[in-house]
Amino acid sequence: MRRAAGLTAGVLSMAAASHVFFWLVVRPELVFQCQQPIFFLDGDFFRSFAALPGGLLAYIAAFAGQALFFPAIGATLLLLIFLCGSVLTLRVLCGRASGTALELLFAAALAFLFLMQCQYEHNLLIGLGFILQLAFFLLYARSGNTGRFGSTAAFLLLASLSYALSGAQHFYFALLCLLQACFEGRIIRGFLYAAIAAAIAVLGSLVYGVGLAEAFSSSIIRLPAMDRSISLCHAGYGILPVLLVLSRFLRFKSSSPKGGRQNRGLIASTIIGLAGGMLAVLLAGETEIKQILKIELASGERKWTEVLATAGKMKKPHIRATWQVNRALFHLGRLSEDMFSFRQTYGTSGLVFSQALSFQMPFQRRDIFLDLGHVNEAQHWAHEETAPIGDHPENLKVLAMANLAKGQYRAANLFLNSLRKTIPYRRWAKRYPVHLSSHVSADPDSIIGRITAQMPTSDFIVNLEYPERDLERLLASNPKNRMVFEYLMAHYLLTCRLGRLVQNICRLNDFGYEGIPRHYEEALLVYLGQSGKSQTEFCGRGISEKTLRRFEEFRFVIRKHRGDGKAAESELRKRFAGTYWIYSMFENPLMAGNP
Repeated sequence: MRRAAGLTAGVLSMAAASHVFFWLVVRPELVFQCQQPIFFLDGDFFRSFAALPGGLLAYIAAFAGQALFFPAIGATLLLLIFLCGSVLTLRVLCGRASGTALELLFAAALAFLFLMQCQYEHNLLIGLGFILQLAFFLLYARSGNTGRFGSTAAFLLLASLSYALSGAQHFYFALLCLLQACFEGRIIRGFLYAAIAAAIAVLGSLVYGVGLAEAFSSSIIRLPAMDRSISLCHAGYGILPVLLVLSRFLRFKSSSPKGGRQNRGLIASTIIGLAGGMLAVLLAGETEIKQILKIELASGERKWTEVLATAGKMKKPHIRATWQVNRALFHLGRLSEDMFSFRQTYGTSGLVFSQALSFQMPFQRRDIFLDLGHVNEAQHWAHEETAPIGDHPENLKVLAMANLAKGQYRAANLFLNSLRKTIPYRRWAKRYPVHLSSHVSADPDSIIGRITAQMPTSDFIVNLEYPERDLERLLASNPKNRMVFEYLMAHYLLTCRLGRLVQNICRLNDFGYEGIPRHYEEALLVYLGQSGKSQTEFCGRGISEKTLRRFEEFRFVIRKHRGDGKAAESELRKRFAGTYWIYSMFENPLMAGNP
């Protein structure tokens, strides 16, 4: 009894540790942020899955994926998938190994399975499919004593059912059965299984009315994530077939321990596997994708200080992070003061994406135009993304906000009704009454009210190739739009078009600035040095003594190195980090020479 109680306590302790790890280290909400699984509590949504091979499992995965939005519940879901996969993997390995060999193989499998659950690109559809294939394989293994025809019939039945439930993931089941047949010396039967699996997929294309490519790849997803295929993070599931092959060669003395000794060995291998997986995740530290997801999650929740704190820890800049950093700086009132405290490696693309990047990242372009008050363009990019991925809730949210800002309440209500059928977004949608009125957009303290106040008062043709022109037209249409003004001035700074910055410096008076923002002062001094002018006042505003003094110190360092910028670079970067002077001299390829 004590031994059993001890084993139970050990298993529960490891499960609890895994749950805490998923909750606090992996953070399920970041998995949701990465994948954004779509699910609607709607009959039409279910019917769209029912007509596809593997549609039922995909529907279940989409529903289960909503749990990731809620950290504690999401951690429980990840734990359950991990436990189910681990138990079934142990059952499969027990059929091929025992004793020390089993313990080593199980520890390796457990570490890989744990790592899979910690990958932000890891899709629940693949994880659930893996569990289903192992369950079917164990059912097939129990038919081993039914003779040649009985085993083949069992395979045919289970493979067909697997294809109907999980699509082309049935090939994983077929691979396990092929290996089992080969281990038993029935190689021809094994390859017959492979042929049957392929024939089922061909037949599936006829039954479901899909092309062969979709029939052979349904439920095996490939989605872009951080410039690589999401399928790479699922490669770890190939460890089980590899371990099954290795089991043929692992031989140890006293390989069949009994009772308590065997249980203790498996508990030890579980601890080793879990510890190995956790250690690998911890040693990897804050990976780039995790940092970007944290930044984007904080941005979506408008936690701008958190955006900057996370970005400050990144080892190298990334365009998705830089773009969010500049948004955060504006919303915190710091864009014109602290923009160059963060590396602006991507130039103007860190503000408003260029034409090529717009089509690669339409979500970001959609969000920035909504921020800028250009709701028509925000709607355009929301619709642009709807075609390839369907009615994404984030798109529906933007479309609802855009229509609310424009006072088009009937259209807004259509999108709000769709959001009320989701799980994570229904609370946000229910903040707005079913029968909307003008008070929603008239409230200046709400996000909708701010967007409405920033909307342009006239139409113009959008210029994807030259975003600067859009900013100029937005400002001309609504001279009170402070965000457009600061983004336009930032654009001039990044492109070193200081003459245009000087032409617009008097607009500071339109927005109630107390003085000239620091980066504008730094740029004005560069402009004066290049033009040979000596004025220090612009539109009744003078450059501060502090900035004038620091600029003289900057030039002194350059003169000390006899005008050699490369020789002075180390000292300049150390003493004047975070200034426009460093950017214009060393980080902007368009700018050559000394300030």
